[in-house]
Amino acid sequence: LSLLRLSSLCYMIVAAVRPCTPQLAAMLACWSASGDYMSTEACAESAKALMSCMRTAVSFPSLEQMDVFAHSHSLT
Repeated sequence: LSLLRLSSLCYMIVAAVRPCTPQLAAMLACWSASGDYMSTEACAESAKALMSCMRTAVSFPSLEQMDVFAHSHSLT
């Protein structure tokens, strides 16, 4: 695998695990490029996309929650 293909593959895996990663990256890039840290002008659309994603994203249980769930089922 080439380095570019490997980095693209890693990005796709991270995006699948962390559903709002592309929107967050877009907003951070916009902040860096425009200096609109309050997201009121140039970065308003990026901020709206991130907020929309965060409202609808499926959250995954933490490792602690999964351990408690597995342990509770092993007792029954």
